[in-house]
Amino acid sequence: MPGEVIPYLGTAIIVGVTALEIGDLYATLKDMTALKKAFSPDLLETDEELEVCSIKVPPKEEIIETVKASPQKAWIATKEASPSWEEIKNTEMPDVNWSDLLDETVESGENLWGSTKAEMSNFGGKVKNWWNKDTGQ
Repeated sequence: MPGEVIPYLGTAIIVGVTALEIGDLYATLKDMTALKKAFSPDLLETDEELEVCSIKVPPKEEIIETVKASPQKAWIATKEASPSWEEIKNTEMPDVNWSDLLDETVESGENLWGSTKAEMSNFGGKVKNWWNKDTGQ
């Protein structure tokens, strides 16, 4: 995520990661459809699968040209969103109890791990229900 804030390169990173995610989603849908067809040869692709798989990522050159064509617009928006040097200098830093912050961070991590573990356990059942629904079992 830090790379996303770099001018020009950040846009390429965002587009690249998004394209990889879309490609991965498409590959997963394709694999799952092939697997379902292995058990049910008369199964047809759904409109939802066709809609996701038909998304086209613009070519790199088009994205670069779009970014290059609007640097002034990006600069103005960035300046408006950024605080001035005086505002930054006048910012008061709050007192932070680092020990409490660490404890809260550790506790949040443990809660996240617990909820992720529980959700992944539920995910297996959801996939089984989805599979059985689509294959008619």
